[in-house]
Amino acid sequence: MTEYGDEAAAQELRELRELLERGTPRPTAPVDRMERVRAKVVRRRQRRTAGAAALTLAGIAVAASLVPGPAQDGPVLEPSLPAASRGIVPQPASTDWSPPDVPKVGLTEELKAPSLAGLLLRTPRSWRTSVVQGPPALAFAGPPGTALPDGEACDAGATGRCAPDRDLPAGGVLVSLRLRDALEREGRNVSPGSVQDLRGERVAGSCRVMEGTRELVVWYATGRPKSSGASGGTSGRDGGDGQDSQDGRDGYLEARACLRGPSPQRLAEAGSILKGITFQKTGTPGNDPDDSHTGHPQQTKGTTK
Repeated sequence: MTEYGDEAAAQELRELRELLERGTPRPTAPVDRMERVRAKVVRRRQRRTAGAAALTLAGIAVAASLVPGPAQDGPVLEPSLPAASRGIVPQPASTDWSPPDVPKVGLTEELKAPSLAGLLLRTPRSWRTSVVQGPPALAFAGPPGTALPDGEACDAGATGRCAPDRDLPAGGVLVSLRLRDALEREGRNVSPGSVQDLRGERVAGSCRVMEGTRELVVWYATGRPKSSGASGGTSGRDGGDGQDSQDGRDGYLEARACLRGPSPQRLAEAGSILKGITFQKTGTPGNDPDDSHTGHPQQTKGTTK
């Protein structure tokens, strides 16, 4: 075949191919094609999630089986339901307070309260303090913006507690101090002067009622006879019983700082105040008619002096 014949045949083939391509209809995608794709993706995700959950449960079961059980050398005790089975979430023990990383707090002002076993309370310059003579005698301290209780608003009675007439503001702190003849349940295994950091359900009800979210607590042995105006063993929070002082003679001073979302600076100030509590060397509780102070307003039975 000549060269011309080859070119003509090739041309015919091309025309025939184009004719066939134009005449053959293109298949269209099914109407529900996207729905099928989505359903396939959903099924794949469900299978993946179910597999991950099964793997997690298997890991937890293996870890639980590796935890050693209690030694059986001693007497066998009756089993009890775990806390989770009873619907009770175990609360962590109170922790020792650690100062936040802020500049050192300057405690430049002093409140002297002979009626509180010779209490000497040091606070930052901007803080306010007050004393309610009682009985029982109480002292309070707070930064600007925090209302302090007065004698008229206190219904201390057997609990030895009273609160301001309004809630703590955001970032507010209220420090309260009182004498005790017995320790709260939480203080029995805590050394004097060791500030405890309480949160959640461990915060006292008297703090939570003021919208407090955190509480610092410390106690000191006053080295003085128990005062007739001191609070007894009833906690006033959960009805717990108190613990008498070991020698039956010395009383205690309990200090609590109720905080509502404190900043690191306010937290450092409250903890430093509680750590800095001391007692005057002379005088006997109740012998002095008035409590002396330096640079602070003072209240007696709700009257500012």
